[in-house]
Amino acid sequence: MRLLYDKVYEQICKVDFESLWDGFHAYHFALYTNDTVYLKNKTVDYEDCFLGNTTIKYDDEQIAIWKIDDYTKEDPVILAANMVHEMFHAYQYELGEKRFPNDLKALDYPVSLENILLKYAENQLIIKAVKENDKKKVKEYLSDFIASRKRRKEIVKEHIDYEYCIETVEGMAEYIGLRALKQLDAEKYGNKINKYIENLSDTSAVLFDNRRLSYFSGALLLLALHKADIPFHHDISKESHTVYELVSENISCGALPIYTCKDAIDASLKYYLVNKQKLFSEFFDKKPVCTENSFTICGYDPMNIVKLDNHIWCKYFVMLKEKAKDVPLLINGPVVLKVDNSDITKVIAYYTI
Repeated sequence: MRLLYDKVYEQICKVDFESLWDGFHAYHFALYTNDTVYLKNKTVDYEDCFLGNTTIKYDDEQIAIWKIDDYTKEDPVILAANMVHEMFHAYQYELGEKRFPNDLKALDYPVSLENILLKYAENQLIIKAVKENDKKKVKEYLSDFIASRKRRKEIVKEHIDYEYCIETVEGMAEYIGLRALKQLDAEKYGNKINKYIENLSDTSAVLFDNRRLSYFSGALLLLALHKADIPFHHDISKESHTVYELVSENISCGALPIYTCKDAIDASLKYYLVNKQKLFSEFFDKKPVCTENSFTICGYDPMNIVKLDNHIWCKYFVMLKEKAKDVPLLINGPVVLKVDNSDITKVIAYYTI
């Protein structure tokens, strides 16, 4: 693990941070396992604050962290680019980023076939824009993309703001990570771009995962904007508008894209809804233990939560705060929360197996 850390550090030192985003710089980082945390100059026992792959405040310093399950399978170059992504989150936090999405509210994102068909079509426009080298054609694809976005906003209304926020916060960070990877290894950069294109072309599960999908679309959208010389750099400390809102003012509105893969997407939507119901029914078939009390959700893994009616399924963990206690309760998953209908952050009971 120490050797892996040193190799990742060596790669990060090769990155020209200032060229990625004006003012951006490297941050300290940690690699950790279930037992141990590896920092630049020391190794410490695992602490509960190390959860997921993200940025945290540690010893009064904003650092990037990444969990390692098997260090023998990690590619130091890819991991270095991933750490640059998390370092950009540290940079966003230090600048007081105001556009972080509300992942809990997004669990109520409306299901609409027309919206999903348009979303898929606009993602194909992003792919075409990324692949295209003619700037005029790139701008044409982006104009049609704008038309799709405007129509989708009419369909799902304010819920589309969640996508804008994810594309801004996560999309920007991944765009930065991708450009760092390009500096380190052009072939691995190309492979990752192809993987993201594959994800945006998928008509199955990922199409219904707004957070994960917007992560990919946001990164590739910024690459397309960069290719078309459409400026999107801004002062993160002062900006409240999302990247899409900023750039859409400078791109003409084109024509709505033509639906593709309609039958496959319709079938995937039905399959998704059935499996969502099945996820909860199978959980409750196991006769979980119910704990009733008043809690507030204070920590969760946004990539692995699902909501059905007033129940939220958490795959890996959730952190709940009791009013009378200072230390949050960490519950390992799978766990299902029963939430207040009027406030999704308020938990009235939780179920564990």
